[in-house]
Amino acid sequence: MERFRPELNAHGVTDQQWRIIRVLADFGPAEILTISELCVIHPASLSRILPKLEEDGYITRRTNEADKRRVIVSLTEEGRAFFDSFAPHSQAVYAAIEDAIGYDRARELCDLLDHVIDALSEPQGRTQS
Repeated sequence: MERFRPELNAHGVTDQQWRIIRVLADFGPAEILTISELCVIHPASLSRILPKLEEDGYITRRTNEADKRRVIVSLTEEGRAFFDSFAPHSQAVYAAIEDAIGYDRARELCDLLDHVIDALSEPQGRTQS
């Protein structure tokens, strides 16, 4: 994140806020638990982050008509514009990382990290090697 933070901070956006914006840009409107899972942010932490994103005009929240207990979060036009303006920087950072370590190693690293996440998500005692 060291390569992303300076530019994000210049726009007043945190790492976690960027992850939320990116998920909403990629997947569209989503419920809080879905965003929590996709962003790997605890729902309680997410509920503290969302008001700031809403205040800044990046997201809107509305109640799910089918189940009033659930909240659907959507990216606003301003949120989409921020995503569109920051995405090229993000892609350039990822490209520089890939150039530094090589495509095969970057792919290996992503695969290994996915494996670690999956293994640690299993109930204790059921991990695979």
